[in-house]
Amino acid sequence: MAWSYPKGLKVAELGPDIFQFTILDSKHKERIIEGGPWIIDNQILVLRKWKVGIEEDEDVFSLAPVWVQVWNLPIHCLSKAVGKKVGTIFDEVKDVLIPQTGGKEGKHMKLLVLVDIKQPLLRGTTVRINGMNKWLSFKYEKCPDFCYSCGVIGHSEKNCKSPVLVQKGQY
Repeated sequence: MAWSYPKGLKVAELGPDIFQFTILDSKHKERIIEGGPWIIDNQILVLRKWKVGIEEDEDVFSLAPVWVQVWNLPIHCLSKAVGKKVGTIFDEVKDVLIPQTGGKEGKHMKLLVLVDIKQPLLRGTTVRINGMNKWLSFKYEKCPDFCYSCGVIGHSEKNCKSPVLVQKGQY
């Protein structure tokens, strides 16, 4: 689906990496703010409703929507309810999708979650199913400039200033 700019869109630069978008049509405004994730020039665009002083608040733009694939769940656990429960390790679960076809990689679920992009992305989590611990691995979809060394969005591995050394057997 092609996306077109909303009629009357105005953009003002407020500071380094901070822009104010003015959209007159409230229907378009809500669709854009609640939509996403938005990727522009391989960077994640974090949108928030305007409030006075927003450009001074460093943390207001740290939560961003990201699609996360959850792998290794037993087939009987692929449900929206389980997805919401697994998603509690993130800041918020906005949506849960269960793909109808497994494809060549197998069955998984997708979570649209809010993540703190200043923190390393989680590689997975352990859950207890039928009295047994099970490792669920996460794959992040269309993640822009993601550092595989420290796990943070916003730079690549070659530009990492704080690489994390992972020992064999660690996640």
